[in-house]
Amino acid sequence: MSYVDTHLLPQERVVYRTRITAWIYAQSFLYLIAALVVSVFYNENNINERRGIIVIILLALFIISLIGFYIKRATSEFAVTDKRIIIKTGFIRRKSIEIFLRQVEGLYVDQGILGRILRYGTLSIIGTGGTKEPFPYIDDPMGFRYAAQNQVALAQDAAGEPPARVHAP
Repeated sequence: MSYVDTHLLPQERVVYRTRITAWIYAQSFLYLIAALVVSVFYNENNINERRGIIVIILLALFIISLIGFYIKRATSEFAVTDKRIIIKTGFIRRKSIEIFLRQVEGLYVDQGILGRILRYGTLSIIGTGGTKEPFPYIDDPMGFRYAAQNQVALAQDAAGEPPARVHAP
């Protein structure tokens, strides 16, 4: 059972979930491609020993980074509920944030060109008191932000708070 599911409050329901994007594996596969390029195109006669060592090092980097990224992706959870935003990252060193919707001041999404094309980016949650927590490589951060903003608005409506004023430029 996931961290989010085991830490729900009574009568709380999850409205949106996401995780770290699968595109983080791309860096690992760059090591594999480099190993293949070196093994195929690096054919000088007096450097065969070095070629083998370079290929082994690149393959070791591929395997180590692939395992590391798998653990990072498998142990990270991001959820919006009807009462809170719940985020948990890490396996050995766990970092968890559970912030009530009424304490959310803003959500900031940072996406580069590649992130916009591949639908990933850095999500920052700004809570009361000025705390800002950035979370990189989030899959569909715009969908997460929309779900969170929607739940914040619903919570404000239910509490009878007046809507935020928008100042025209």
